[in-house]
Amino acid sequence: MTLRGIVGVGAGVILAAGIAGYFYFPNPLWTTGRMIRSLESENEMHRLMAVGLLKDRAPGSEKAIAALVLALGDKWDEVRGSASTTLCEIGEPAIPYLRPALQDNNQLARETASQTMICMQRFEKK
Repeated sequence: MTLRGIVGVGAGVILAAGIAGYFYFPNPLWTTGRMIRSLESENEMHRLMAVGLLKDRAPGSEKAIAALVLALGDKWDEVRGSASTTLCEIGEPAIPYLRPALQDNNQLARETASQTMICMQRFEKK
């Protein structure tokens, strides 16, 4: 096999892997709805990636903000922390969504929502 043949095969493998990744891993090309649905994935990394990607869409999307509030109850602390940080950065527009989370049945959601509100208060004062 020539170098050109090897490079061609390598590029094909990379392209195929990239296409497979598009369908499997949350990425910026996905719709907001698809990212939100991936928050229900069994895979922690998929949920964390989705929260990170929703960060860019959340300020202008009520659906993304509501999904991030739901992620405050995630069983994995990295997902909860990332969602909390994003909501803290969004600030005031997230407050109406956070208030009900303070009464959530999920203790993790209540605690993380409370911490997020405290973060917002501290962030506002600066």
